[in-house]
Amino acid sequence: MAEEPNSSSPTATLRTEPMPRTIPLMPEVIDR
Repeated sequence: MAEEPNSSSPTATLRTEPMPRTIPLMPEVIDR
């Protein structure tokens, strides 16, 4: 049910990672 037609929206990323600050893959984005 998590795969909705709006999965293409940026909201889909929030569903997978409700805390983008926890993403150590892109620490630069947090710094900015």
